[in-house]
Parts: sequence; structure tokens; C-alpha cells
Amino acid sequence: MKVIYLILILTGAVIFDLFTDKIPNRYLLSGFLFLLIQRLTEGGISGIGRTIISLFFILCISLPFFALGTVGGGDIKCLCLAGLFFPVSRM
Repeated sequence: MKVIYLILILTGAVIFDLFTDKIPNRYLLSGFLFLLIQRLTEGGISGIGRTIISLFFILCISLPFFALGTVGGGDIKCLCLAGLFFPVSRM
């Protein structure tokens, strides 16, 4: 079910990007809220912690490309959303 939701969200983002050259924050926020609720129900507070660690890791990798101008802000938001579907596993 998660993968289907991810595909739907990213497909919608592609359609928004093709027609308006922007991906609305409100649209992607629904995906982030879905993930946070899912992490809370599956793993509790530790699930949220792993989600935050994953988000930090993805942002650290992608922000230099944004600073260089090779990717846009919407691309980074979509990358973060896709990456959060697969959080850091327990150590």
C-alpha cells in the first residue's frame, strides 16, 4: 500500500511540474503527514526518530546540488518524500 501511495504522490508531482513548473507545498505536505502518521503507528517515537534521521541524511546529500543550481526545490522535496518511505533501519 505504501508503494502505491508513493507512486500516486510522485505521479501527481510530475504532472504539476509539467504543467505549472512548480510542485505545490500543500500537495507534498499530505505525503509527509501520511508518513508521519504511519511511522507513529508502526514504530512509535523511535519511528519518528528514524524518519528525522533519514530526512537529515537525504537533505545533506541533496542540498549541495540545490546550491549549485542543478536541481530545484520541488525536486528535493520529492526526493525527501520518496526517501522517507524507506527510513533508516534499526541499529
